[in-house]
Amino acid sequence: MTDNNLMKPSKMAGRLVYYADVRMNRDILANEWDKRIFLSSLEEARTLFRTEIYAFCVLDGRIRLLAGGSEVKRHTIRRMLTSALERYDRETDLIGEKDTIPSDTVVRANIILIEDENDAVNVLRYIHLTPFSEGYAICAQDYWWTSYSTYKGHYNWTLVDTSMIMRYLSKNDSRPEWTLAEFHRRGETLRNPAPSCIRKGEYEAIPLGDEYYTQGNINERFIVHG
Repeated sequence: MTDNNLMKPSKMAGRLVYYADVRMNRDILANEWDKRIFLSSLEEARTLFRTEIYAFCVLDGRIRLLAGGSEVKRHTIRRMLTSALERYDRETDLIGEKDTIPSDTVVRANIILIEDENDAVNVLRYIHLTPFSEGYAICAQDYWWTSYSTYKGHYNWTLVDTSMIMRYLSKNDSRPEWTLAEFHRRGETLRNPAPSCIRKGEYEAIPLGDEYYTQGNINERFIVHG
């Protein structure tokens, strides 16, 4: 078993899965309170858009996700992220944190379709090891604001669906939790290389402003994308 071939590749039954890398020119999630409010907002947006989140990492000015679901399209992921940021801004405004997302904030996202479960496992590790490779933590499992603790059974982030990854690993492995932990440990040794499947795509702006539209019959506001 190697890092580039964790298991025989297999198409994800009934799911479309995407990697999303969101970059901001400001550290709008710089403290733990901000990160917790954002993740709560992301969970609400995930439910609204009927999207599953398989992995996440939230840094001060960057978000990485592995997300998807049945009949979930690329623009669904984009709308979910937009909705989460809007909800976060409204929630922080309600508790008195004005200008949480300043008007000159630039948010850009690269959203890439992941072709099979083997790639999904590699991307999941890449997301979980981001705090280690970006210098936020000496050991990835020590960083609180990722889904790694849920996969290890240390904390249950309720917005995370671990079933797809664990079901895939369990097909040929009687100890999937141990295998996943060892796979992450080797990733740290290798300094968390980016999987080839996400070394592509372009970053698109996610505008933040005052123009909204209504999606279908859902009584909810979303930002118009330029």
